[in-house]
Amino acid sequence: MNDAIEMRNGERGTALVMVLLIMALLLALTMGTSLTAISENGVANTYGTQTIALQAAESGLNHAASLVMNYTGDDKDNYFTSLLRLRGANQTFPIDSTKFTSGAEMITANVSPYEGQPVPATEANGHAVRDANGNVIPGVSYSVRLIDDDPGFVPNFNPGASYAESTGQYANDPNRDNNNRIVIYSTGKYANSSVTLEGWVAFLPYPALAANYDIEVVGSSDIKGAYGGVHSNRNLTVGNAATVAQSATASGTATIANPTNVGGFSGGGQPRLDIPQFVTQPVIDPSTGKADQSPRLRSFLVQTADRILVDPNTFDGANPNDPNGNDFNGGNKATRQLRNLAQSLNVNYATLAYELDSDHNNGKVDQTSPAAVAITRDPNTGVGTPTKITVASTGWGYTGGANANWGLTDTKASWHTYYVVGADNYNVNSPSLSTPNGGNVKITSNYGTPANPVKITIFATGSIEIAGNPNIISYVQKLRTPLLPPFVKVDFMLAAVEDIKINGDTDGAQRFSGISFAGEQVYLSGNGAFNGQVLALGNKNVSGSPVNTDLNTVTGSFELTLNDVSSVGRISLYTWRQIKR
Repeated sequence: MNDAIEMRNGERGTALVMVLLIMALLLALTMGTSLTAISENGVANTYGTQTIALQAAESGLNHAASLVMNYTGDDKDNYFTSLLRLRGANQTFPIDSTKFTSGAEMITANVSPYEGQPVPATEANGHAVRDANGNVIPGVSYSVRLIDDDPGFVPNFNPGASYAESTGQYANDPNRDNNNRIVIYSTGKYANSSVTLEGWVAFLPYPALAANYDIEVVGSSDIKGAYGGVHSNRNLTVGNAATVAQSATASGTATIANPTNVGGFSGGGQPRLDIPQFVTQPVIDPSTGKADQSPRLRSFLVQTADRILVDPNTFDGANPNDPNGNDFNGGNKATRQLRNLAQSLNVNYATLAYELDSDHNNGKVDQTSPAAVAITRDPNTGVGTPTKITVASTGWGYTGGANANWGLTDTKASWHTYYVVGADNYNVNSPSLSTPNGGNVKITSNYGTPANPVKITIFATGSIEIAGNPNIISYVQKLRTPLLPPFVKVDFMLAAVEDIKINGDTDGAQRFSGISFAGEQVYLSGNGAFNGQVLALGNKNVSGSPVNTDLNTVTGSFELTLNDVSSVGRISLYTWRQIKR
């Protein structure tokens, strides 16, 4: 009995200890849960602020890239060098500079609404981010720096001694661009978080062949070079024996018979390329549904011409003095077309009519024979003065008949830009009922050699065919146009309102260098070799024109090569990464 009582007395307080232990365990669990919640809340807050900072950095990167794409630099030799000169201390990028514009005809897809907005005092460390209504988002900002892509200045970038920025007269000069490429750093900030992105901006030429409509690359044709790719804004077919050095893409479907013959990416469903309208598209007056304007070459191209070749009888019956006279209002086609020509050339209508008129005595223009007119321009105003010259003096000849055309007859044609003009036969309301325009070129001669090519640029209101073995290079070089960003300067060789057809001869001696642009379609065949870029706008095919289909074709053993950047392209933010700290 006493022993039992002693045992119970020995266990006295055990329950209390157990309760205390359980309470301690529960307290630890509660504290652990609380600490975990606090930690997770902190992580979530940090993640949230970093996400906002990242979004601010992305805004800054896209804003800066848009400004670069629309910068109207004044450096005639190097666009990006001019841009680098605008930097302030620490390579700060002047995102509010009035030197950045966004002209209606430039690339404006990503132009930011923030440009020109003052930086609020509360966001003195960067450019304020605003919402869709233009209101400042408190505490969110970005700052942007700009550098050249010189090795040693870009983190973790070691391209080797042969890199373009490391060679030549201005090697490793941080204030001089050598390769049409720069680097943007955008730092976004919010609360205590900061994120920096590195974006590379460069001029990227379009591929060697690009068209709005279907493209077929077949035979043993070869598209080569650093930019030797092909793109259709509709559908693309590449045959089994054809080769493409770079990408082969389409916005519709891409059918590649032998993928191993394509050196880069191939596939359909890709973004469209914006083919510039060096030839206008037909215009219908929406109020009447009637024709308003036929396709025509843009004036900034036409005004580079210093020689005009005109088909006979093109302007017969036009008013000799008044482009808006009664006969114009009454629908005189010759007066209307002569007025369009004078406006495009920026010359006086009456003076041009006088130079084309054969007799000057019956109150109307009588243009009884093929005519050649020289254009002399005032360097200050750009206004041209037309003067009639002999056709023989131009190095060209005219062949009449059902397939009338102009062709080269002498190397005297070299060192000039020609605008070949004929009747406008386009039926805007029913293009399939049109007949081919006048103003056609067909070159079957072998003028020029690789060592001494004919330097010439040809524009035509009709089509351009080349079937001989000429060696020609573009006379119009490094031309800036309002259809492309200011940086893009192109070498123009051929431009036609309708088709371009090149049929290389069997010995492969045919050589060309420059851009060729067709308002309708292109056809490249035979053993020709073209060093440049070919673009086709894809206006509706005119029945009876040299390429009598809507299809663009490269066939035979034709070689199309594009290596340089004096071609149509765009400035693009082509890659970016986050910089780790």
